[in-house]
Amino acid sequence: FDGWADQVRKTTEMLSPFELCDCWPYRQHEFEARYFYDDEYDNFVHFAPRFGDIVSQGHYAPEDFPHFHGIHHNRMKKKGNGNTTMYDRSKTINFTTTSLNSASIDFWKKPWTLEWRNLGSYIMRFQPEYRPTHIIINSGLWDTDHAIRDPEEQDAMIQNLRSVPNLTTIYRTTTAIKPKQQIRQKSATATSMEELPTLLPHDERLCREFDHCFDMRWTTRIPRQYYRDDLLHFLEPIYRWINEDLLTLVTGGTFDGSAASPLGMS
Repeated sequence: FDGWADQVRKTTEMLSPFELCDCWPYRQHEFEARYFYDDEYDNFVHFAPRFGDIVSQGHYAPEDFPHFHGIHHNRMKKKGNGNTTMYDRSKTINFTTTSLNSASIDFWKKPWTLEWRNLGSYIMRFQPEYRPTHIIINSGLWDTDHAIRDPEEQDAMIQNLRSVPNLTTIYRTTTAIKPKQQIRQKSATATSMEELPTLLPHDERLCREFDHCFDMRWTTRIPRQYYRDDLLHFLEPIYRWINEDLLTLVTGGTFDGSAASPLGMS
């Protein structure tokens, strides 16, 4: 992708008409809240990132979901000779930098902000039939500039999430930055999780407190050729493996943290 705006535009087009992207740049920061909803299969995924200590916020009240999404007006339609099924994108709502001026909402009015300590309260604002059944949390590549490392913030978040009925909590540790830990060279031939780096204190606690720990320490074994040039993100098939493992965990399977067997690293 040629920058953040290009990434937003292209990924939104790829996921159309099922996704609404409440994505906008403001004062050197980029906010990105995504809502994927397929009413036919009853699948709803909400992505709400918090970049370091920048508080997440958005323009759409969770109480109004899915009415603000527009998916009800974007069902698949037959076009052309009747043999080709295409998506009618004419009414797709994409709140991006290109559609900001035409959006029928107030840019300055943001009905929600999201901090670690109010995650459960935010989830409870969705109507019961659309309330998420799982929450997946990851602190990301933000070093010490992150409130989630504060034990008091962790306490508040854990208690707030426990107030949500029938919610499965999953904590995902962060994937490895290739050049940052010299232990990665040592662990290239590791054969068990015990030989991998120890968890950071906040990772260790949240893995213990949440229902499941989705442990990404195995990514320290990934060879350089599977990294992108930024040495932060991966090439195919790494993310596919991660997503398949995550789906297995969400649907009731087990994940023991010893993935990457296709690379001969287990």
